[in-house]
Formats: sequence, structure tokens, C-alpha cells
Amino acid sequence: MLKRIIVAGAWMLTAAFAQVGGQPRGPAMTTPVGTGTISGKVLAAEGGPVRKAAVFLLWNGTPRSTATAITDGAGQFRFDALPPGDYDLRSSREGFGSAVFGATEGSLIGKPIRLASGEQRSGIVLTLVRAASIAGVVRDVDGEPLPGAD
Repeated sequence: MLKRIIVAGAWMLTAAFAQVGGQPRGPAMTTPVGTGTISGKVLAAEGGPVRKAAVFLLWNGTPRSTATAITDGAGQFRFDALPPGDYDLRSSREGFGSAVFGATEGSLIGKPIRLASGEQRSGIVLTLVRAASIAGVVRDVDGEPLPGAD
């Protein structure tokens, strides 16, 4: 995961500052800066705050842009200087699960957050849900573990 982030970060820096004769010629692509804010908190399925959860924000504008925040000790996150538009918001933390804003239970598809110019959207709650798993032992008719059934 870390390797992907570093590679993606290097690609974005390369795209943003193209080199001509060793001198930066300026941004190749720029994301508009606005005055909007999206903030909220990440909770565990049991209701408590999740610290150090990754929160991902995807702006569906042109060019598409992403931002990442890490929740504080109270599970809170905040994204500032956002332009108006539609945003996808997701969160995850190993051992706690994942969440997608606006998704119904069991779905990975959510609803975008539509942010107006200068809008301050606060109080968003993302509740992390663990993926299900089944564990156990396969037994034969005598109740003994079945060899090779792992």
C-alpha cells in the first residue's frame, strides 16, 4: 500500500510540475481552490470514535482530484479549501472495516456529497463496518476433523 502511495505521489508531482531544461514551467494541471469545507467523524460499528482512520475524498470535477486525511484522537476529520462540486467520501481502518458515505448496508456504492460554493458541510458520520468471515472446523460423521478440508 505504501509503495502505491509513493508511486502515485511521484506521478502527481511529475504531472503538476513538468520540467523543461531543468526549470519548472508551472502546473500542468491545477485543481481549483475554493472555500468549502467537509468535516465529520469516523465511528466504529460499536459507536466509539476511530482514531487514525484514513478518510478519502474524491472530487468529481475536472481534473478529478483526491485528498486524504487521518482522523484525530476523537475520530474527527476535515477537508478545507474545497471548490464546489460533487465529492465521494470513504474511510477505512484495518481491524475496524470501511465505510462509504451514503451507502446502504452491504453496498460499496454511496451517494456523492454536493457542495455549493463556500458551503461548510459538517457533522458527517462514517460508521466503519467489518467484512464478514466464517471460521471453523469441518468434521466427519464421527465428529473428527476432516483431513485436507482446510
